[in-house]
Amino acid sequence: MCYLACPTIAPYTSADGQSCLTCSVSNCQTCSAELCIACQLGYFNILKTSCISGCPTNQTYNSTSLNCEVTVIPNNTTNTTNNTNSTTNTTTNTTTPDTTTSVKLTFVPLPYLIVTLVVLAVIAVGKLQHQKMTFSNSVLPFVSCLCFYTAITNALMAILNTSPISLTVDLYLLIGGVGLTVILNILNQIFVCTDLRRDPAYQEFLPQHYCGVGTVMLLSIISPFKWVQIIHSNCFGFSLFGLVLS
Repeated sequence: MCYLACPTIAPYTSADGQSCLTCSVSNCQTCSAELCIACQLGYFNILKTSCISGCPTNQTYNSTSLNCEVTVIPNNTTNTTNNTNSTTNTTTNTTTPDTTTSVKLTFVPLPYLIVTLVVLAVIAVGKLQHQKMTFSNSVLPFVSCLCFYTAITNALMAILNTSPISLTVDLYLLIGGVGLTVILNILNQIFVCTDLRRDPAYQEFLPQHYCGVGTVMLLSIISPFKWVQIIHSNCFGFSLFGLVLS
């Protein structure tokens, strides 16, 4: 029987063009030579060479390529260990990224010593410019204040690095020591002010420098050294520091 075109039951032409052939792949709906383009409904195409009813256990069907493809299992670092009682224990090792930012702190060595040296240098220069300036009365108030607050700072740093129980005790001791210093300074200032008020030169000096003298008295209370002595130092030639008692 001769056909102008191959019938549906044998739609493919042989290599010599003399006969019509059916698809060589079973359960194939659309063929091209010996390759299956699409399988019948309910079948999956495997590399265009066969049609099967289901994919192997390690493969899944890809509707885009019409093929069964190997399933890629993500590596979640899960280790499974069987113990002697045939109980399966699954241990998951999760790596947490390190989000800690390393901060390198730069500290100035001996900061209070540096400040003290600077104060000494400044006062020494002032002494050269003002011959009447008393070096000891100018230096000691600043240096003693620096030493006092250096000790407080170091004590606080040591307290913060101790246990909670020791923290409470040491903190109370520090507060008590500072409080006792302030109380003693207040008593001293009472006696100093009482003595100064008897001096005619101080009575004339006080109205002109009331705010300055008040500040000096306050510093004498919150620091271990008697800042009141600085008003006798003639420091840098300031009139506030030029008191001369009778």
